[in-house]
Amino acid sequence: MVERFILAVRSDFGCLVIIVAFVVIMISTIVFANIITPPSNNPFV
Repeated sequence: MVERFILAVRSDFGCLVIIVAFVVIMISTIVFANIITPPSNNPFV
């Protein structure tokens, strides 16, 4: 069970890294826009 799980995670690790990197970039972009843009001009609010 554990070995099969480790093999599955290892085979999907590249895809997981891409997904995590994409999520981090999206969150940092939104946070950066919130810091830069005043609330009146902010499309995220």
